[in-house]
Amino acid sequence: MRIAAYQFAVSGNIIENFKEIENAIHLAKGKNVQLLIFPECSLTGYPPRDIADSSCVDFNLVHAMCDKLQTIADRNRICFIVGTIYKEEEIYNRAVLIQPD
Repeated sequence: MRIAAYQFAVSGNIIENFKEIENAIHLAKGKNVQLLIFPECSLTGYPPRDIADSSCVDFNLVHAMCDKLQTIADRNRICFIVGTIYKEEEIYNRAVLIQPD
């Protein structure tokens, strides 16, 4: 199994972070990577460096971007781990494994 890590300048902008993650996935796929690992809070930004605090996160947008990442995983047959702040009943700092199907 070919595993890779992708480091980038994470920001507090979920859309910009998503675009960077998406580009990295396509780059990794071209290099036959099977598992790509991103930094902690790579989707949302890290509080207090990139965002004021975890409650500032647009959780609906996080869910939508995770759904889009699932589609990318399915289409490209690649697994990846993305760090994000996630809300269920409470707010969590999560590493989300996204894999095809």
